[in-house]
Amino acid sequence: MINFNETNLTNCDREQIHIPGSIQPHGVLLVLQEPELTIVQVSENAQVLLGTSAKELLLSPISEYLSEVSFALLQKEIHLTKLFLNINHPLAIMITTKNGSLQLDGILHRSQGLLLLELENAPERTQDSISVFYYQARLALSQLQSSVGLNQLLSQAATEVKQLTGFDRVMIYRFHEDSHGEVVAEAREENLEPFLGLHYPASDIPKQARVLYEKSWLRLIPDATYTPSPLLPSTNPLTGTPLDLSFSVLRSVSKMHCEYLRNMGVRASMSISVLKDGVLWGLIACHQYQSVKHIPYEIRNVCEFLGQIISLQISRKSESEDIEKRNLTKACLPSLIQAMSAHIHLVRGLISVPESLLRLTEANGAAVSYEGEIQLVGQTPDLGQVRRLIDWIQAQPGDELEFHTHSLSREIPEAEAFKGVASGLLAVSLSKPHGNFILWFRPEVIQIVNWAGDPKKPIVTDSGVDQISPRKSFALWKESVHLNSYPWQPWQVNAALELRSAAILEIIARKVDEIKHLNSELTLAVKSRDDFFSVASHELKTPLTALQLHIQVMLRVSKMTKGDLPRDRVLPKLSVVEDQAFRLNQLVDKLLDVSRITAGKLSLDVTQALNLTDVIIQVANTHREEFEKENRELRVLVQPEVTGNWDPTRLSQVVTNLIKNSLKYGGKEPVELTLEANANSAFIRVKDRGIGIANENITRIFERFERVVEGHSFNGLGLGLWITKQLVEAMSGRVSVKSEIGKGSEFMVEIPRHLDYSEVILK
Repeated sequence: MINFNETNLTNCDREQIHIPGSIQPHGVLLVLQEPELTIVQVSENAQVLLGTSAKELLLSPISEYLSEVSFALLQKEIHLTKLFLNINHPLAIMITTKNGSLQLDGILHRSQGLLLLELENAPERTQDSISVFYYQARLALSQLQSSVGLNQLLSQAATEVKQLTGFDRVMIYRFHEDSHGEVVAEAREENLEPFLGLHYPASDIPKQARVLYEKSWLRLIPDATYTPSPLLPSTNPLTGTPLDLSFSVLRSVSKMHCEYLRNMGVRASMSISVLKDGVLWGLIACHQYQSVKHIPYEIRNVCEFLGQIISLQISRKSESEDIEKRNLTKACLPSLIQAMSAHIHLVRGLISVPESLLRLTEANGAAVSYEGEIQLVGQTPDLGQVRRLIDWIQAQPGDELEFHTHSLSREIPEAEAFKGVASGLLAVSLSKPHGNFILWFRPEVIQIVNWAGDPKKPIVTDSGVDQISPRKSFALWKESVHLNSYPWQPWQVNAALELRSAAILEIIARKVDEIKHLNSELTLAVKSRDDFFSVASHELKTPLTALQLHIQVMLRVSKMTKGDLPRDRVLPKLSVVEDQAFRLNQLVDKLLDVSRITAGKLSLDVTQALNLTDVIIQVANTHREEFEKENRELRVLVQPEVTGNWDPTRLSQVVTNLIKNSLKYGGKEPVELTLEANANSAFIRVKDRGIGIANENITRIFERFERVVEGHSFNGLGLGLWITKQLVEAMSGRVSVKSEIGKGSEFMVEIPRHLDYSEVILK
């Protein structure tokens, strides 16, 4: 965007050029009311062209002045205007005046419920001149259609229009994003200085003029020094308002525009609209410097047709060039998509192919912000500046998918501080509310712009009111333009949006996988819970049933026996009650441990030094009786004086869980309990020669509520080994197992002897 200091006055834009109330005097305007085709408005200069005064023409039917053939032709054209609102098809009109018959060219169109008939003198036409003209027209069309590339098309168009019209200079303007114009092609007389490459400010063609250029393809001013001819009466008799002359070829143009042309030394001009997809893309501007120049209807029609052909060709060639550039840009997408899919982190996946990320939009730097993480690639503002940019984009209203500018400091003055890396910004949102964006940066590019005169229009004061005046000088005026980057092209913005779509699809796919995984885990958790409730109810019911049964027996014995209860009958029952109560207490302790560990509230007291040897022997002695009942042997081999700062209660629990596990699954073979140590760690091993564990179940046995042996022949909640693992890891140790089906298992616990802490909280 070209940045120059323009006045904020808008008197040019406020001028209502579509209702000037007058026409250019090289023709006559007759306004007709149906059905009688009465003349209800007429231009004041009718006397000059038609030999009949405007007052005489008013309220007369047009049929009084037309030949029978011309009137029939007019009626046919009127019918066509009902089907096609503005066809601008020239009519050969024979009109009768006081001075005899006059051959005129006419154009008919509708406006505000009235018919507008515009008449101009018809030039002398011979068969030879018509043949030569149409040969030139066909040749021009052929040349345009055979041109290669947009630049050649525009250059050829300027040449063909100059040959058809004979103007001194024909230029093609192209409008930039900020509406200022640049001469991109030119055909001129050799004695004229070149204007190719010159820029013209947007204010040279006001907004309302651009609107009319989009409605009407051609505008002719045969003499910029003309005196306008007003309409009589001055208002539309149907509406009481000035007549809308938007589609009138004779419409009087802005006084400021005529002054502008005179300041340029231009006597006559013609403009042909160039549209791209229905929007004004540029103009073919024709200038005659010394003489009045009238262009006949047929030549104007061909020029208008060429303008339409050029417009179509521009759209086609631009689209073709855009497709080629878009394909080169899109070639980067597969590697970016693959990198996103292959990498566990989407952001790091994108930046793992920095060349593709930058080449996608032809940027010098990029930033990817996702879930609070920002990664930078190439030349970018610093991390803090990028965060503030993201905050600014988030604060903008609306839910736009992208934002781009090639003059960032105009949007955010702070951006001038890092103009060397980010005068241009292109951003696409992955999730605007969460600050997830991909941003690309371009550095400042200082440009020298050649203006046709100082683009700042002078201010004049008229009746105490400041107004813009047309520029007086068009001498070369150079301007250095700062704080701009190269503009972002549409195909680059589209490529960024395609990457956004791919990234969002990847995010959605990952979220779906996460949900599936969570659902799977939830299903397993529910199954584990149900299994646990089943096992727990069985495990808790067994001691409770035994307790209830033996208490009932003792109650019956007490009722049947007078005096003291017989010891031989009571003591065994009390022993069973004690055993079952102990078992029940252990089950409850395990459940409490699970609850505390899960909540992170189970602490280890390791404030005092401990002789682990004593703990191992004590645990072994506690369980020796259980082994004897099973006719099993517990072999203990310990290294003396193995000391460290450990929690004695929890280490006892670890060893107990391992011994009980071997007692349960070790068959009838001996169980070996050993303790060894080196300078750094202590090693506890419990080895049995029982049923063993399959390889696929090795990791499962340390999970909560896992019981890899089915059936009730082996009781338990499936919590012992999980609790053991949690306690050992809390003391910075590790527990492992080696096992083989049918040959037994060996569990090993390794814990460091010297830890620099006073208390460990389980997480």
